[in-house]
Amino acid sequence: MEKKISEKKRNEFFDYVKYFNSNFTDKEINDGIDTYLEIVPSKWWEGVGTGDREDVFVIMTMNRRKKKITWSWERLVEINKNSR
Repeated sequence: MEKKISEKKRNEFFDYVKYFNSNFTDKEINDGIDTYLEIVPSKWWEGVGTGDREDVFVIMTMNRRKKKITWSWERLVEINKNSR
């Protein structure tokens, strides 16, 4: 993982994502956060911000629709760009 965060910050991030995306299971949220933290470049990490939450939502939604996605930061940026 390029950017490690403390357990406390990770739990805050989980709570923040869960609050706005309660229709996802805890496992889906944890998987989405883990994927996001693996692919996000350090310079883009906002630290439990709205943009981070929305990126995790995109990952969770796409994971729910398509089982096999190879995630990368570039892929996430492309999906966000195409959805606007």
